[in-house]
Amino acid sequence: MKLFTVTEAATFARLSTKTLRRAIGAADRPLRCYRVGRRIVISEDDLIGWLERHRAAVVLSDDIISGAISSPARELLGRLRRGPWHAGTEEPDTRQYGLDAAPKIRFA
Repeated sequence: MKLFTVTEAATFARLSTKTLRRAIGAADRPLRCYRVGRRIVISEDDLIGWLERHRAAVVLSDDIISGAISSPARELLGRLRRGPWHAGTEEPDTRQYGLDAAPKIRFA
């Protein structure tokens, strides 16, 4: 097991020592550490696990998506987002897009 001091862990994670010290004392999702006398050491596995738990989800905004796809694809995507339960809409006619049938999408 590889152990880091707070300074070494901060360098490894490219964070400040202040951020890691706050993380150690955090009430929710704290960074696990070992205290040996006054010295604080953090295992590499605990540090990587803590970083994984704080990974941000990737969110694509409609503006980014709209600029990256063709207008027929954008229209189909809009219909699929609304779904067949949307008032006044029929199932999308996908033949014009070269698809035999509308994709079946299940929402949890």
